[in-house]
Amino acid sequence: DSKTIKRLLDEVYGQFYDSECYLILKTYGTPAYSWDIHFWLGSKSSTDLQTVAAYRATDLDKYLNLKAKQFREIQNHESPAFLALFKDKIRYLAGEKHSIIRASSKKHFKKRLYLVKGKRNCDVFILDADEKIFVWNGPHSNNGEKIRGAEMARNIRDFERAGRATIEFIDDEWDSHAEFFTLLGAKPSPPVSKSDETDEEFEYRTIKNLKLFRVSDASGQLQMTEVQPPLSRNSLDSNDCFFLNLSSSGIYAWVGKNCTLQEKEHVWILAQKYLHEQILPSYTPICKFHEGNEPAIFRAALNWPVEPLKLKLNQAKNSKNDHEIDLHSMHIRATKLATDLPDDGKGLSKVWRIGNFALHTITELEKGIFYSGDSYIVFYKSHKVYNGIVYFWLGSQSSRDEQAAAAMFVHHIDEQESKGKAMQIRIVQGKEPEHFRRIFGDLMIILKGGNPSGFKSARELERKYEEHRTSVTKLFQVRDKKAIQIEPRASSLNSNDIFILIQAPKYCYQWNGIGANKTEYNTAEKFKEQMKLDDVELIRENEETGEFWELLGGKDLYPTGPYLT
Repeated sequence: DSKTIKRLLDEVYGQFYDSECYLILKTYGTPAYSWDIHFWLGSKSSTDLQTVAAYRATDLDKYLNLKAKQFREIQNHESPAFLALFKDKIRYLAGEKHSIIRASSKKHFKKRLYLVKGKRNCDVFILDADEKIFVWNGPHSNNGEKIRGAEMARNIRDFERAGRATIEFIDDEWDSHAEFFTLLGAKPSPPVSKSDETDEEFEYRTIKNLKLFRVSDASGQLQMTEVQPPLSRNSLDSNDCFFLNLSSSGIYAWVGKNCTLQEKEHVWILAQKYLHEQILPSYTPICKFHEGNEPAIFRAALNWPVEPLKLKLNQAKNSKNDHEIDLHSMHIRATKLATDLPDDGKGLSKVWRIGNFALHTITELEKGIFYSGDSYIVFYKSHKVYNGIVYFWLGSQSSRDEQAAAAMFVHHIDEQESKGKAMQIRIVQGKEPEHFRRIFGDLMIILKGGNPSGFKSARELERKYEEHRTSVTKLFQVRDKKAIQIEPRASSLNSNDIFILIQAPKYCYQWNGIGANKTEYNTAEKFKEQMKLDDVELIRENEETGEFWELLGGKDLYPTGPYLT
């Protein structure tokens, strides 16, 4: 309430009432060395409650000796860092607080509709109808969103219905499922829309709209002034406070270590005032932090040197970090890449993965392995490509914010590795040029999901390989010079490719489509060697065994014929 803060029990972890506000504290390290404070504002919470939540977050930060970052979270528009705290198990509840037991009883039960928040335009909903739980997968939903929806539905069934409810997935009948729409009180054939903005436009808009403001009382009066571009780390001053408008990624308030108490107290207030005056969406995230504790995306936006990110790069002497990132010209240069290959792809390469808006170095053993939920930067150089090429590869399921961060980091890598003289090329998953593939020995392995921590050693990489070889059934499609993990079902097959089906230690099949070519046979051999797959049973199309179909959930129709692409 407006006067007290109550610690919640573990049983209601991840449940948020839309009329209330919450404080969430994330602690790092044992003993603790830093903290994240999130204050969450329900969509129907009162202004008084929201104000109290902001003040309590500040009080908690003071108690932690000003070593915490503060994040303002709005219902339905939470930051990726906030969502990650609850492992995709966040649920919004309407009305006032009441016990979980009462909410679960038939007498008091009310239908609830949940929106599963994905990385892109989400198109998955869960309808909790007590004894039956529907997972509606719309026509624009992707595999990641579908997986989250299924996990959420199982969580409701197992923990709130004691396993007694049934789950029904709606895919083919997304616009005509009679029972689902009847329970919603709606008619079938709902209108479904998706964003008209391309990923390239999003990235360019994110960088173009950067604005930095100084909050200072050096003149004797508190003033807020815009810092003129070009913006860089040198635009900041430890004697003042600043806030950065990073477009859709939010507003970031920076507190200098030598600033006055008045500046420190008002930077947050002025950032919120700016949000309202600029008629920005009320759900725009605001994050406040102190000098020396900057988030990686803030560093990236202000051309921060790469060295603080603990990358093993040779610091370029006299490198200029203070000019603007011209993403538009970057895209123009990318389109000029000729079909003639720069070289044979056997030069020197360095690879970084973007994770949580930070750069993570990829080891030699990891090179060529990509996760569709992440984005990567590849620097390549040889005696023929003297100034180098900086590729940035965007996974099909990576978030648009992290793709924008990748575009920012490209500039840093270019400066550090080639003093800004490298060609910068943007690549989306599935559209990799020949030269890019050759850098990885004509074999790219693309795994589902994201890689949260990277591999720290060869031993960890071996364990990761073992996981892919021994856990659940996995299916890889070998097409051209790539092996891509796909859904393990019969309908995923097609006659023009080779497929590797793995369920170790008992089963490992190579299914050869009748239209597979020599390149795909060679790629399959490289893939098996890389993944350390032994005793692989070869199966030609139309000669499948019952065990093979059983591993794929049963025989089903799949694309076939001589003209597939």
